[in-house]
Order: sequence, then C-alpha cells, then structure tokens
Amino acid sequence: NPEPLLGKISLSGKIISEDYNYLIISFVLKKLHGDYKIMRIILKSIRILIFVFVFSDSSLAQVRMYSDFVKDTFSIFINLPKDYSKNPDKKYPVVYLLDANYYFHRVSIKLNKNDSESILVGIGYKNFEEMDSLRNRDYTFPKALAEDSFSISGGAKTFLSYIEKELIPYMDQHYRTDSCKRTIMGHSLGGYFVLFALGDELKKQTTHFN
Repeated sequence: NPEPLLGKISLSGKIISEDYNYLIISFVLKKLHGDYKIMRIILKSIRILIFVFVFSDSSLAQVRMYSDFVKDTFSIFINLPKDYSKNPDKKYPVVYLLDANYYFHRVSIKLNKNDSESILVGIGYKNFEEMDSLRNRDYTFPKALAEDSFSISGGAKTFLSYIEKELIPYMDQHYRTDSCKRTIMGHSLGGYFVLFALGDELKKQTTHFN
C-alpha cells in the first residue's frame, strides 16, 4: 500500500499530495505502477523543487515554532498580500488557517488571485502524516471515548492557548497586523475547533477573533 509513502494517492493514480501538503501535484503513474522505490525518488525530487519554487516568493514564509502550552513544534506558513511591502504604514487583517499542510497553498492561491488584503497564517505540522494524527489531539475537546478510536485527543484548550498567547503575539510583533480584524478557519475537525474557539470566547468575553 503506497499511501504512507506518498501521503495521499487516489486509486486512479492521478493525484498525489506530497509530504509538505501545501502543494497538490498532478502526476501520472501508469508506467510506475507498483514501483514504489522509483516513486519515492521522484517524489523526493519534486518536493525539493517545489519547496524552492514556493518559498522563493518573497510574499511567502515558513517558520517552526515551539509551543510551551502544547509541548510540540508547529510549522507556520505565512502568505502576505501583494502590496504588503509597498505600504509600510498599513495594517492588515489576518486569517488563521488550520490543517495548513493540506490547505495553505490552495487558500493562498485564491487570496492572491483575488488581490486579498489579508495575511494568511497556516498552522501546520512537520508533514502530512503527523497532521493526520495530531489534528485529532489539537482540534478536539473533551477527550474522546475509547470506542471512538482516537489514539490521542482532547487537547483543544491547550492548542487554543498556543494560538492566543504565543502565535498571535508573534504575528503581531513581526508583521503589521490589524488586531481588530482576525479570523480563524478550519474544515471538518478544524471546523469543530473553530466552534470550540467561538464558544470559549463567548464564555470568557474575549475578542481574539473578530
């Protein structure tokens, strides 16, 4: 089964998500069907080329950030508006995006295409495989029952503390952000976490996200 190797592959062999998963690669594997060693070499080469291509753009950045709350390190992907460097006095809205290994590149392309004035901050993990399991840890609360088959879960409170008390201050310090215009977005379990964050803000009467 090639899935752990490729990150994700369709049954038709036409779509592959490489390890960083902020870029989806269209690739035909008809002649390589079953030869996973060759596929591994090709995907590794593609991954390197894509990393160089994507992050040669001055509007994109990636940092690794350790959280004292979660006790783990996150990959943070940042996409700046096209006019960011041309307007040194302007502050920009910020969109915090979950599952960034998978969604960051897709969303950043859409924002850039529409000339969005928002800074996109993708919150991800080391690679797609880690994201697939650690999102269960970080996006859920309370801890799942044994029959739910989650090996780790229930860490939404500490993950939210990381975002509010470590990531947001980092972004506000290093970028020209508008603290009155923050959004958080997520899909599936990420959407569940967004609702959890909303409920937490209503309960505590805080306004990290507007």
